Amino acid sequence: NAVGWTIGGFDTRPVPEAMEQKKVDRLQILLSYRQDETTGAPRVRMYDYLCDILFGIPMTPVGPEVVMPDFQDLDGHIVKAKWIEANFNDFRAGKPRPAPVFAANRYPYQLPTRSADTEVQAVAQHWLLWYLH
Repeated sequence: NAVGWTIGGFDTRPVPEAMEQKKVDRLQILLSYRQDETTGAPRVRMYDYLCDILFGIPMTPVGPEVVMPDFQDLDGHIVKAKWIEANFNDFRAGKPRPAPVFAANRYPYQLPTRSADTEVQAVAQHWLLWYLH
């Protein structure tokens, strides 16, 4: 790295603790938030989760017509999903659009460090700016 401050592919791997947290979070999202109907390994659909945790959009249980699959938890147990989804009808009832959210990356990367006076100066920071469309 000739410049000294840019980061590359091998510098942007999650730290081991973040990788474990990501597994736990992904399972919790599969169990708690409505997912697309899939066959085979599920693809984690995060839209309702992000609407909930970032923007406070009201949630409602999915209707009885939605078939919720069973999932295997991290200990190998089969567990039933209990899905909720964004309730945009309640949200739109006179409420303004949520402001953007600027938040630190929940899953920190393994980043190089350098000598500095503060932690913010010593290691690259990874933040995300979220907008509700």
